Amino acid sequence: MRAPDPTHRFDTLKQGLEAAGFVILDAISAGKRTDIAVGSAGDAFWNAVSTAREWVEGYEDPIDRYTARVINSLLIAEQGEEAIYPFDADAPNFVRLWPATFPKLAPSQLGPMIHPEYGLWMAARAHVILPQAFFKFEQSPKFSPCESCEAKPCLHACPVGAFSASKPYDYLACAAHLKTNPACFSGGCDARGACPYGQSWQLPKDQAKYHQSRFRTAFDD
Repeated sequence: MRAPDPTHRFDTLKQGLEAAGFVILDAISAGKRTDIAVGSAGDAFWNAVSTAREWVEGYEDPIDRYTARVINSLLIAEQGEEAIYPFDADAPNFVRLWPATFPKLAPSQLGPMIHPEYGLWMAARAHVILPQAFFKFEQSPKFSPCESCEAKPCLHACPVGAFSASKPYDYLACAAHLKTNPACFSGGCDARGACPYGQSWQLPKDQAKYHQSRFRTAFDD
């Protein structure tokens, strides 16, 4: 019996993820496994989530539940394929793990990861592990745009100065400002929008409003 074509398996998984609204941010093969950074960006993911049963039926944490259900259904567990989710109780810090693992992902001045195509307008959804290094991906140059960015417009765009190169992100000032219903509440973070990367991938307004609402609600008195 011929062994299954590993490239076909990767392509099949990629197609299934993209059909469900996810994107592959990067993938590497090394040693005896393949690691895949699965994320979301743009309209496709939001359209898929907002019509899924987790959302329509009012599940708690609908995005996380949708993510786990769909990705688990695409993996072949009996062959050792697995996924680690950022919402797992014992999950690693993806903001530290992924830039150290995947060449296309880097830390940003604002804190979230940055990607050469999606910029700051993407989210980590799952770290998928396949049990063999099926094939060699072309090694991408290490992406690290913030080090050479002299203007750093992201640090100056926030109306309440929540971001600075010399101090940690002032999330309390950010949350308090969002309670005044500013433009960045429904339009998305001004600081993220100032970054030249990923401009065409800024969040749909209803998605931006949803995430900003969840954030500010976490800091309600």
